[in-house]
Amino acid sequence: MAAMTTVLTRIPTTGSSTMYYAPGHTILKPNLVQQSRRMPNARQSIATDAVSMLFGAADANSDILDERVRIAVNVVRPKKAITADVNAARDLFTEFVASDEFAAMVLSQAEIA
Repeated sequence: MAAMTTVLTRIPTTGSSTMYYAPGHTILKPNLVQQSRRMPNARQSIATDAVSMLFGAADANSDILDERVRIAVNVVRPKKAITADVNAARDLFTEFVASDEFAAMVLSQAEIA
C-alpha cells in the first residue's frame, strides 16, 4: 500500500481515540480526522476500527456553512478471521472508494440540495 502524502497533525488525546488536524484546519472551518479502535475482549469477539473525517464547508458565496462534510468508515471483523479474508474485504473497499463511480456518487449527492 502507498503511504499517505497528506500530512496530519496529531492532537494530544487519551484513550482509544486519536484526533488529527488536516491541512487548512481553522476554528470556523475545521478539517479533522478521528481514528478509534475497540479491541475484542472476553465478552466481545469483534474488533472495530473507525476513521471519520469532518470538514467545514462553504457555499457558492464563500459563506461558511453550519453543516459539515462528514465521511466515516467502520471496519468490523471477528477476532478469529484469517488475514486473507480481512485483506480481501479491505482491498475491494479501497478499489471501490478509488473508483469513478464512488466519486460520482459523492458529488451527485452533494448536488441534490
